[in-house]
Amino acid sequence: MRRNYMRKTIFLSFVLFIFSCRGENKNIENIQKDEDIFPVYVSKPKITSIEYSETFTANISGDPLTFVLPEVPGKFIRYTVTEGQYVNKDDIIAYLDRSTVGVEFKEYPVKAPTSGKVHLLNINSGQLVSPTNPIAQIYGNPVAIVKLPSIYYKKINIGDSIKIYSDDLGISESSKIYYKSGIIDPLSQTFEIRAKANKFPIGSFASAIITIDKKQKTLVIPTSAILGLDKKYVFIVEGDKAYKRIVKIGISNENFTEILDGLSENDLVVVEGQYNLQDGSKVRVEK
Repeated sequence: MRRNYMRKTIFLSFVLFIFSCRGENKNIENIQKDEDIFPVYVSKPKITSIEYSETFTANISGDPLTFVLPEVPGKFIRYTVTEGQYVNKDDIIAYLDRSTVGVEFKEYPVKAPTSGKVHLLNINSGQLVSPTNPIAQIYGNPVAIVKLPSIYYKKINIGDSIKIYSDDLGISESSKIYYKSGIIDPLSQTFEIRAKANKFPIGSFASAIITIDKKQKTLVIPTSAILGLDKKYVFIVEGDKAYKRIVKIGISNENFTEILDGLSENDLVVVEGQYNLQDGSKVRVEK
C-alpha cells in the first residue's frame, strides 16, 4: 500500500511539473510575441523651406590694399604714424633723407596714396629705399576673403548672405557677398568671394557660414529618419506594421532632408525606433 501511495505521489508530481512547464512556455511565447512589437515614434512629412550651408575659413583683410611707395630714393628716417592708425589721403606717413655727398636736402615726406588703416613694414632708420620698395601698407574697410571650391561657382552669387564669426575673438557679424571672382584658379580649383567684415580686426582669421543651396515650399522629413547608404529608404507605418519605402532625396542638412520622390504629406514616417525594424515588422506607435 505504501509503495502504491508513493508511486501515485510521484506520478502526480510529474504531471504537475509538466503542466507548469507548459504554462511557463506559454508565458515565454507571449513575452516573445510582445517583444516582436516594436515601439516607434512617427511624423508626417511637411511642406516648408530648407537650405544647406557649409563653413569655410575666412581671411580678414582690407579692401583696397594699397602699398605706400616713396616717389624718390633715399635713406629712411622715421615713421610719423603708428601701427593701425587711420590716415587720410596725402597724410604724411614717413620722412626720407635724400642728401648725398656734398648736397643736402630737406627731409622728404612720404604721403599716403589713399585713406585707411596703416600697417607698417618696419623699415629701419638709415635703410635705403626706392620707388619699388613699399614702406607701409594701407588697408581699406575690413573684408572677409574666402576661397571656395570650384564646384560651388554657379551656386554662389553677389548679394548672397554670409555669417562671419570667431569664437576666439567673440565676434559675430552677418554680411552679404559683394565680390565674386570672374575666374577659377587653374591650380587650386578655387574662386574668391568677399564680404564686408567691419567688426573684425584686419589680419585675423574667422569662420564663414555660406548657404550653398536652398529650396522654398518643398517636402521635408527629419534627417534622422533616413537609412541606407547607396539607396536611401525610410519606414512608414500602415496599420500595425512598418514597411520599407525607397526615397529620392534632395537638399539635406543636420536637421531636415528634402524628399523628391517616394513620400506624400499623409505618410506616417518612423523617426525614432527605425533601426530595429525590418520590412513588415509589427509596431506600436507611441504618443
